[in-house]
Amino acid sequence: MTRNYGPYEFSDGTKRDLVLVDGKARNFENSREQLFDLNDILFTDLTGDGRPEAIVLLTHIECGQRCDDGGKSLVYVFSQDYPLQEILKYESGSGRDGCSLKSINVANKELTLELFDRCPKPAADYTDYVDRKTYYITRVEYFFNGKQLLPLRTRYHSLPDRKEISYGVEINIFDKHGPAPHEL
Repeated sequence: MTRNYGPYEFSDGTKRDLVLVDGKARNFENSREQLFDLNDILFTDLTGDGRPEAIVLLTHIECGQRCDDGGKSLVYVFSQDYPLQEILKYESGSGRDGCSLKSINVANKELTLELFDRCPKPAADYTDYVDRKTYYITRVEYFFNGKQLLPLRTRYHSLPDRKEISYGVEINIFDKHGPAPHEL
């Protein structure tokens, strides 16, 4: 809950260490408000060493004249070696800009992130007209190379619009032991 997550680059290009205290960070600069919140910490083995890694989920909401819809999701994965080793750092897009995080799936020690839309978005997708009969999901599968979790494959799926609204990131961990218990 209290941790320095290292350098973070803000949308205006400035870089500062992202430090959470009691699960929160609040920054107010240049008439922009930056809100970071710790959402959850999950434990499961992603490296195959028999020890669970920590999956840390943060939300980042940026407000200027208006706030980004739903904010961005930050996903950090740390090994439990001391000192903690960051093996993945991922930031999604926001609800307003697209490519927001839909779900995190772990099965057979493999991590898959699902995002709303085609991500990264092709330049032609930045138009005011959006066909709402279908929508895209991007699935990014990761593998552990002995040091980090790296993207292995990205797949795009077109789905019929079911008027799906995200109320938070869906988390699925299919592990014969389930996720290890945790406390915030």
